[in-house]
Amino acid sequence: MGHRQVVQRAISQGENPVYYSLGQTNEGRYLFAVVIQFPDGKGYPVTARPMTDKEKRRYRRWKER
Repeated sequence: MGHRQVVQRAISQGENPVYYSLGQTNEGRYLFAVVIQFPDGKGYPVTARPMTDKEKRRYRRWKER
């Protein structure tokens, strides 16, 4: 993702932390992604999709701070 992004830790049941990210690509697409972090520090993307309108509003408010 080319622009600043919001990264938040999500609640997870497993031993590896899970994060979700809201961001915008260089082409202007707004994406929501979920990533699992492994003990070696590497992340594995679980899923990604276009943001909902509510997520876009949240991301824009955060970006304006």
